[in-house]
Amino acid sequence: MSNEVDLNTDIPDATIALLLEERGADELTDILVESLHEAFRIMEDEIYNTVH
Repeated sequence: MSNEVDLNTDIPDATIALLLEERGADELTDILVESLHEAFRIMEDEIYNTVH
């Protein structure tokens, strides 16, 4: 059994363009920052599980 997290994080270019056009860069920035935080949480969990 694998402990890998399978996240579908591929955002099509058309979706990004639409977000920028309709909502501006602020919302896209918020999405990217939240994704980065989630990646760090996953890495932290992996480190914790490996050490303990």
